[in-house]
Amino acid sequence: MADIIDLPPVFPHYVKRRVHTAHLGLLEAHDELDIFSYYLAEGLYLDDIAAAMRSDGQESRFGLMSYTGAFDDYYAYVTGIRRTPAPKPVQRLHPELRAIIERLDRSGLPGRLDASMALLDLGDQGRKDLLRYIKKARQISQRECRASDVSLQGIHHGGWGLTYMCDRQSGNLAEMLRLYCARKPRETGVRTWIGFAELIGRERQIISVTVSRSDAAA
Repeated sequence: MADIIDLPPVFPHYVKRRVHTAHLGLLEAHDELDIFSYYLAEGLYLDDIAAAMRSDGQESRFGLMSYTGAFDDYYAYVTGIRRTPAPKPVQRLHPELRAIIERLDRSGLPGRLDASMALLDLGDQGRKDLLRYIKKARQISQRECRASDVSLQGIHHGGWGLTYMCDRQSGNLAEMLRLYCARKPRETGVRTWIGFAELIGRERQIISVTVSRSDAAA
């Protein structure tokens, strides 16, 4: 796992998803690497599957077939057993989402792990929606020379919100993000609201990360 993981937030996120999956009591596999490989490919999002399988009130199990073929092929190649090149297994992430997580990690800012894990927690459609909204926010900021922001909100785990804010100049961008994220848990009743702000000049740079939780969550 240490050899395969190429983004620092991926390991704690895998542990988080793995523990949640264990509590569901749903997943069965022959090897931990099968579960880890399933996580890389599918994300270990089994809540809806669990709800559907248990809608009749019966206990059910979700058994994984072998997911380690890609590992076997890769290590057979790098050790010389296999002559045909085999790619190193990686987590399935959109390149832009991967780039954002990398910039968050490089920022060194407090809260960057929370923000990265919030991004990784998004399902396929949520990731697509967020990246589409981020693209529009950047276009607005570039065109109108002002700050622009987008947000997503969900109901799982007590409710959550995620905000991306950008501008061409730093100005008071960090303070705007802090104030916005501070009031959102009160306004929406969600448990956690996470935001990150990015400069979109010649080089994109994360300059602020904010994690706000409701009084109940605190």
